[in-house]
Amino acid sequence: MLLGSAAALRELLFHAEVFFGRNADFKGPFAGVIVPALIVLLGGIGTLLGSLLTAILISPSYGYSVTDSLGRTLEMAGFFSFVYPVLIWVLASFVMYGVSRLLSGSGTLPATIQNVGYGIFPAGFGFFVMIIGSVVMGLTIPNDGSIPFYIVVAPSVFLSMLFPVLVIWSIILWVQAISYTHRISLGNALIAVGASVIIIFLVNLGGLAFG
Repeated sequence: MLLGSAAALRELLFHAEVFFGRNADFKGPFAGVIVPALIVLLGGIGTLLGSLLTAILISPSYGYSVTDSLGRTLEMAGFFSFVYPVLIWVLASFVMYGVSRLLSGSGTLPATIQNVGYGIFPAGFGFFVMIIGSVVMGLTIPNDGSIPFYIVVAPSVFLSMLFPVLVIWSIILWVQAISYTHRISLGNALIAVGASVIIIFLVNLGGLAFG
């Protein structure tokens, strides 16, 4: 497992060139697919855990069972929590792979998918924290006006402001990942990542337009 220790995680986040230099090749189904997939699905896992927590604490008072509440959550948010992130991960990986190959890259598609998944960690973890934090605050902060509104919303505002920074951090990790996976310069890796970011933006824009 590539992130089997705190040292490996610290290496990914703060010394990406070392992490991806060591893991430029595909590491097999577990470390190369399952672990990156769990990283990609951190937001969905957070949604599911938040729903479970809410269901346990609140649903009985409304006559719903825990199973009913989880079912409703998956029905309403299952696609965007679990399917959509995987589709974006695969799409981004294919674009980065294709552009890298055009720029004389030599990495494989499985290795690209693996390392793009690992690069998502800052944004994925940030989204996980935002979801869990929102659920916990909603369940624990009284809504009787005893706590000033600005104190109630301050954590959410802070996390919302921090999230774009984490997205940029993930993009920086992607550049390192593509550079080492495909043995190309950071400039060429930036082109590959930039093309992927533009396409993801257009896909999301199209989803908003037709959603």
